[in-house]
Amino acid sequence: MKHLIKRRLQKTYIWFKKMLDPDIRNSQTLDITQQKAKQVCLKILNDPESELLMSVHWQEKRYIKNNDYFVIIHPKGVKIVNHIYSYDIPLEGSHIEKLKKYFDKKLNDVRENMEEEIMQNVTHSLDTIINNLNKKTKK
Repeated sequence: MKHLIKRRLQKTYIWFKKMLDPDIRNSQTLDITQQKAKQVCLKILNDPESELLMSVHWQEKRYIKNNDYFVIIHPKGVKIVNHIYSYDIPLEGSHIEKLKKYFDKKLNDVRENMEEEIMQNVTHSLDTIINNLNKKTKK
């Protein structure tokens, strides 16, 4: 019985939270241009050659560079730039939030891979130090 009450309270809390979330309530359907811009962003984000950068927290801008393509994800939409053209496509609500979260996840994956590589280098260096110390003590 206690479990059922906790579960019901949890479901009510989630429902209430969703009702107050403006991103969910203001979720709009995307036109063809917005759909294609979102698809371009996702393809560039999934390309391993893409460079990801994030601005300071209060600016809320995310930058992606892939060869000749530059993408800026900002709170009101996406800007796709090439040396020839520049498009500023508005995205709002849950669409831009999901895109930002996906970018943040990709950036976090890059950070974790870098950290893992650094720790492997540290481990290798420590092994070298231990081997050198072992050789020194044998003499």
